[in-house]
Amino acid sequence: MAEAARGRQRPPEFLSTHPSEATRIRQIEAWIPEALRYYQPR
Repeated sequence: MAEAARGRQRPPEFLSTHPSEATRIRQIEAWIPEALRYYQPR
């Protein structure tokens, strides 16, 4: 996806309907510790 966007300017993230890839990754990584508290492997 990042390859397709190379060379194209993106609007500011606050105007977008979806977070940027970098923001999405940071947010998911921040949620992992909390998610692991609820995860119970069988």
